[in-house]
Amino acid sequence: MEDIFSRAIATANQSMACLTKQDMANLQKFIDQSHKRLNAVKLINDHKNSIVSEAISGMINQYPSLVEPGGNCYPNRRMGNATSDVEILLRYVTYAIAAGDISILEDKCFGLKDTFQVLGVSLDSTLSALAIVKGKTVELLRTEAITDDVDLIKEVSDAFDFVVASIH
Repeated sequence: MEDIFSRAIATANQSMACLTKQDMANLQKFIDQSHKRLNAVKLINDHKNSIVSEAISGMINQYPSLVEPGGNCYPNRRMGNATSDVEILLRYVTYAIAAGDISILEDKCFGLKDTFQVLGVSLDSTLSALAIVKGKTVELLRTEAITDDVDLIKEVSDAFDFVVASIH
């Protein structure tokens, strides 16, 4: 994973040039937005348990067979695995928010669908849980007045969409 600073320097170095005015403007914009990004990540981290809990509950409401014998969330150990999976995917999204770059999800989500299939994880129920996590996260960022920055909200939404696409 390469951050915005490393990429700008590597690109300039490759062409044996100084950082351009546009490079500097992009870096300055990232710095200016970093406070919003970190506040968004902090807010998500502070509410991750309730976000994940609502997602798991919503998923089970939509797919009640998950908690029946033979279901992917039966017994409790498997329910714990499902909860952990959703927490991990939410954590990955916070990495992308902090970095200001959803491309870091390429590495994190590579092979995710295949892994879930091998483990027997229901892709439909996972996608359902992710849709709830996305909705709750975006709602949280808007209602807590962390940001009215449409670009940041879109970026958060796009990060979830990337994760969903890697599973779909």
